[in-house]
Amino acid sequence: MTLTRRAPLRSCSTRSGERTWPSMLGRRQEPRVTRGVLECFGAVGLEAKGAAEIPEAVLELGHRRDRARAERDFATADALRAEIVALGYAVEDTSSGTRIRR
Repeated sequence: MTLTRRAPLRSCSTRSGERTWPSMLGRRQEPRVTRGVLECFGAVGLEAKGAAEIPEAVLELGHRRDRARAERDFATADALRAEIVALGYAVEDTSSGTRIRR
């Protein structure tokens, strides 16, 4: 099971218009939250089969790729994509940035 966000974070709010905790997360915080959720699963005896933690080094390559794309340096972005793929990960471009998975 891979934990992914199905709706954009900006759509998470209460009826009164208050922002809920998911809408306040930045992309860099999501991996820590996911790890926290998986730790909670383990604390109650549950296991998320197939969930793989992406190493920080690979996530950093993804962040560097996002920055290169934002600066329109597509040669660097393509080189970083090739490096991530060579490490055995799939790279997807989404509207919220690079998504890396096994």
